[in-house]
Amino acid sequence: MLAAWFRYACSLILLSGRSRRASSVWAEAKKLHLHEIAPRLEAPLGRTELIPLERTVHSDYRMVTYMLRNGSEFHPLGEASLECKMLYLHYRASQLMFHIANRCTQSTARAQLSEMTRVVHHLASHMASHAEPVN
Repeated sequence: MLAAWFRYACSLILLSGRSRRASSVWAEAKKLHLHEIAPRLEAPLGRTELIPLERTVHSDYRMVTYMLRNGSEFHPLGEASLECKMLYLHYRASQLMFHIANRCTQSTARAQLSEMTRVVHHLASHMASHAEPVN
């Protein structure tokens, strides 16, 4: 029951309105690959083709969480935020489910990878809303 509540709470956080346009511009300026992942997830991919996408999403996740934890302009947002901590845990749970599901069912693996991408995109949006404008 607690796990269901946690997933529901994370879904609500991810549904909150953040500007996707601002975060896309910010993500491109920071050399993140978020804008490339969603279209590729819609194409039919095999099990082995999902693994490089997961690595790309995880690389972006590591970059975003590093900036949240260590960037001077984001320091108040990163570690202290309950929202961010919940999303960090949600990302890790989705990543674990992806690795389990990728061995069995592609639709579930694809859904978990999509959820991981949503988390990274939300964290990037969170940062973009507090960052200085990108030229």
